[in-house]
Amino acid sequence: MKNPDNKIFAQIKNNMQTAITTGDAQGFTDSFDAFAEELQSSIMADAKMAATQNMSNNDLFARKEYNLRPLSAEEEKFYMAVTVDGNNFTDTPMPKTVFERVFEDLRAEHALLSKIQFVNVTGVTEWSMRDGDVQAAQWGKLCDEIKKQLDSAFKVEALTLNKLSAFVNICKAMFVLGPIWLDRYVREMLSESTELGLENAVVAGTGLEQPVGMIMDLDEPFVPATGHTAKTPVVITDLTPATIGRTMIAPMTKEGKVTVNVNDLLFIVNPLDYWTSIFSELAFRTPDGNYVLDKTAIGASLVQSAAVPVGQMIVGKAKNYFLGVGMRQKIEYSDEYRFLEDDRVYIAKMYGHGKPLDNNSFLVFDISGVNPIIP
Repeated sequence: MKNPDNKIFAQIKNNMQTAITTGDAQGFTDSFDAFAEELQSSIMADAKMAATQNMSNNDLFARKEYNLRPLSAEEEKFYMAVTVDGNNFTDTPMPKTVFERVFEDLRAEHALLSKIQFVNVTGVTEWSMRDGDVQAAQWGKLCDEIKKQLDSAFKVEALTLNKLSAFVNICKAMFVLGPIWLDRYVREMLSESTELGLENAVVAGTGLEQPVGMIMDLDEPFVPATGHTAKTPVVITDLTPATIGRTMIAPMTKEGKVTVNVNDLLFIVNPLDYWTSIFSELAFRTPDGNYVLDKTAIGASLVQSAAVPVGQMIVGKAKNYFLGVGMRQKIEYSDEYRFLEDDRVYIAKMYGHGKPLDNNSFLVFDISGVNPIIP
C-alpha cells in the first residue's frame, strides 16, 4: 500500500484486523467496503491530478507515489478485457507477472513477510523443507547409511493444502481511467486483501485449512475440528540481558548443540505492547541522538504485528518459518460477495502452505508484566 501514513487507511485496516480476530463477518464486510471506496477515491484523485498536469506515461512511471508501471502486451489485454458492461476478467487469465508484482510488494512493504522465508511458489506443488537440525557430515566409509541419514533431514510439503481468497471489487468509475490505473487498483486490492490473511496465518494459523502459526504447539495432537492449540506462554517480567540470554535465547541452543545467530532473531509483538512496554525497554539511542526502533541492542529485529495477541511476544529465527504462496491465474466472480452497489467482486484464489520448521523454532512469552502501565 502506498499510503502508509494515511490515517483513514490505517483506521480501516485496524477495523479489518479487529473483525478478523473477533470473527465479525459483517464488520469485515463493512471495513472492506470502506477500504475499497477509499482506495478508489485515492486513485481517481491521482489520475485527475495527472491529467490536469498533462503528464506522459513516462512521467507517471517516474513518480513513485503513483505506483504505476509499464504494462506488457499480455497485461494490457487482460485489463482491456474488463468493460463497464462486460465484466469478463473470468474469460482472460491473469498474467503471472501481475501476481509476481503483488508478491514483491508484499515482501518489500510488510515487515513480517520480509523477514521469514516467503516464497512465490506459483506453478509448484511440492517443496522440500529441512526437518529439524541438519545433521553434520560424518567421517568414515562411504555407505548407504550416511545417505539415509541425510535424506531423513528433509521432508516434502504439499503446497496445495491451503487456500486463501483475495477480493477485488471494481466500480464503473475505475474503467474510464485506463489500464495502467486499473492495474494499480487490482494490485493494491490483491495486496491488501491478502496481507491480513497471510499475517494472521503466519502468527496464529491453526493448520486447519490454513498455515500453521508461530504460536502453535506442534507437539500437541492435531484436533480435526479445531487444528493445533496455542503454546502456553512463558512468563517474564523484564527484558534485562539476563532474561534475554537465559530465558529467551538459551533454550534455542538445544542444550548447547546449536549456535544462535542473534542477527537472525525476530522479536514479534503487538503494536500496543510495543509502544506501551517494549519501546522503553529495548529501543536504544545512538551517539548521534537517533533512536533505533527496529533492532534490539543485541542485533535482533523488532517486528510489530497486530496478529500477535496483546500481552505476548514471539521470539525465533526468521528463516525457521516457511511460507509458500502461489496464485491460480483464473479469476472468478461472485455476486454473493457484492459489497458495494453496482460493483462486481472478483475472487483471486491463492494456495500455499506455511509452518515453523519445528516446535522449538519460535518461543512464546507472556510480557504482560514487563513495564506494565500502573493506573
